[in-house]
Amino acid sequence: MRKIIFTILVAFALTSCSSVLVYHMDVLHPANFNTTSDKSAILLLDNSGIQPSTVGHTLYDNGVYKQDTTFKTDSISDFLLATVAGNLSNEGYFDKIEVCKRNENQFRKEVDFLIPSKLSSEQVKVLGDSLNVDLLVSLDRIVIQSRTNVEPFDFFYRSTRDVSVNTVWRVFDVKADSLLAEFQYNDSLYWEKGAENPLWALAALPNLQDVQPEIGEVVGEHVYRLFSPWWESINRYYYTSGGFRMKYAVDCIRQKDWEGAATLWREEFEKGFGKSVYRSAMNMMLYCELSGNPKEALVWANKAVQKMNTFQFGVPSTDQYIWAYWVASLKQRVVDVEKLEKYFNSTDVIP
Repeated sequence: MRKIIFTILVAFALTSCSSVLVYHMDVLHPANFNTTSDKSAILLLDNSGIQPSTVGHTLYDNGVYKQDTTFKTDSISDFLLATVAGNLSNEGYFDKIEVCKRNENQFRKEVDFLIPSKLSSEQVKVLGDSLNVDLLVSLDRIVIQSRTNVEPFDFFYRSTRDVSVNTVWRVFDVKADSLLAEFQYNDSLYWEKGAENPLWALAALPNLQDVQPEIGEVVGEHVYRLFSPWWESINRYYYTSGGFRMKYAVDCIRQKDWEGAATLWREEFEKGFGKSVYRSAMNMMLYCELSGNPKEALVWANKAVQKMNTFQFGVPSTDQYIWAYWVASLKQRVVDVEKLEKYFNSTDVIP
């Protein structure tokens, strides 16, 4: 909710005056768990059991849950692993990405699909060595549950289907013969349709078997970030109004001369007056973050708030919101950069 409110406030500020411009930039986030950058080959393995088509699907009818139409969902794991592999390939941090489907897994489970059985050390070694990979990511359980509901709504009937997905994963370092991580990841999806009678409303919902690719894509786009650094496009804001240096700095940015812009902002902070003093410090936050130094950006954030506190004519609420939201992002960015430094070799450049 805070993010939505912040976006609305900034959008209002941008439409009401031209003193703030948007800068789009890409930032690199670390994986949820990090390995060294020499782990360049990864295997995604389907080690899950097959969920019976009659299990996990209910229909809510007149206050009573009943067995819904059976759904065969054993292909979801294929779509899920394909999405994870595609996103890992797009990020480019693994030189080699292999996928082993359930029917290709020589150690596939024959026990209850609810049991997230763990591969043995011998099995991990055989699988890893056969494909010459460094990491093995094992999908050990995937369970799909759905609840379908049809009810009157105004002058027609509304049908809904809630789908929840539970997955269990384990990550192994093949060469070191060690378990690096094990965790659950849960997600949910929702469909809603309407029609003049309940049967038509129910028929309008997409068949669960037909949306397996969509379910796999939604879950996979979140899961892959647990295993690999990933890029995100974000917006930052910088101020253009105030002293002549603020305006000249805009020309520098248009010419991609960030060093020239930073020189002007520093001078404005020392010699300027009015709002442009603390705003020039906030612009320096952008320069430092863009230069890969979020700690220095926080130093300038502190300088900016000190000038805000001594500004006699009142700081606009939009400036305060931009500053507070930005500082929170920078604090997380400091943590992320420290994690990335462990991932990359000392000779690598942290983006």
